[in-house]
Amino acid sequence: MEKNPTVKYACLEQTTNAILEKYGPPTDCSIVGQFLIANHSTLVDLSLGGEGFKLEGLNRTQVGQIKQLKLSHLLCSFDTEGLEDILDDQRKLKHLTFKDVDKQKLSWELLPRMLKYAATNSKKLKEFSIYFYSETETDSIPIDLVYSGEDFRKCHHLQSLILGIVACSEKEKLAPEFVRIHSLPRSLVEISITCHDFKRSDFDLLGNCIHEFKNLERMQSSSTWSMTTTNCSS
Repeated sequence: MEKNPTVKYACLEQTTNAILEKYGPPTDCSIVGQFLIANHSTLVDLSLGGEGFKLEGLNRTQVGQIKQLKLSHLLCSFDTEGLEDILDDQRKLKHLTFKDVDKQKLSWELLPRMLKYAATNSKKLKEFSIYFYSETETDSIPIDLVYSGEDFRKCHHLQSLILGIVACSEKEKLAPEFVRIHSLPRSLVEISITCHDFKRSDFDLLGNCIHEFKNLERMQSSSTWSMTTTNCSS
């Protein structure tokens, strides 16, 4: 039924006014910050991000309150403005997921910043994921990134590692390179590293020590020269 523009909907009006009065207009970028401040002592599971989302409009005192968050689970878009104000003070994250990472915007500076938070939360971290995406239709992507199993060597409780492209063009020929896959933590249950390049010699070394991954149940890897999916018995 179509609403009559001449009729006042009291319930909707009261609800809307109450929300606007408490949190401000929809364009107020500080709304999320206010929510985090109000609930900083109890929040443990948080999802942030989305196109155009910003965590801004906060003064120094408010930023200090947000830094008091003690999160266990965090799913976020890494390009969210203000996100690192939260991440820099986290030490007890068990689940950390970076989503919607534009593969074309990756750089030598961006990727280490994401990996740094695996290291700073290494004592508790159980799951770490980066979901790249790319919509390019060009023949190649100007990307030359290398990262390593050594980046996770201190994560002794890590159970799940997922690094992959959500969507990529069939024409793509270049991909990030993952080296020393054999150096990953032996605690892993799931390893999924897709649309990356690997050194064949690293896979030979992994084969020599795969028996040390006693809890490994599933491993998936794909590169420009191979794709392997293995379900391992526990």
